[in-house]
Amino acid sequence: NMRYKWFIAVGIMVLLCCCGRHEDVELDEAGAREIMDDVSRRNKAYEQLTAHDDTLMRRVVAYYDEHGTANERMEAYYLLGSVQRDLHDAPKAMESFLKGVSVADTLDKNCRYEILARLHGQMSELLYKQCLFTLCVREEEKVSEYAAKAGDMHYAISAMWFCLGF
Repeated sequence: NMRYKWFIAVGIMVLLCCCGRHEDVELDEAGAREIMDDVSRRNKAYEQLTAHDDTLMRRVVAYYDEHGTANERMEAYYLLGSVQRDLHDAPKAMESFLKGVSVADTLDKNCRYEILARLHGQMSELLYKQCLFTLCVREEEKVSEYAAKAGDMHYAISAMWFCLGF
């Protein structure tokens, strides 16, 4: 019985040491990109994003706020908002999506309009769920505009089609 308790105690200590190691390591460009790519892949696959992803994405946002380009900051906030959406925290998700829009540099010829369109699309979804239809339609108009600039005519047309329904 004592041996069993000892094994349990050692097992818990090993788990605690292993699970916390990512939060203690200083994030660099490669690590931030790896986390963003992983969360992005799972978000596109409609996998449920978790509280652990929230912790990681907060670190990525902090890294890119200090070291990143406008596109990297925009994508980081988009993914953080997506995690918060999956955690059913609409106010925080909306805040992250709004921050993502605010850091976009639409004057830059390399602006990633596809991410900007997705940010507005996510905000539209949140507004729709709150029955704020006028604001939802305004966001869908922005989705259409930025999707068209990104060359994603299917997304642009579907956003305008949504607007016509109101």
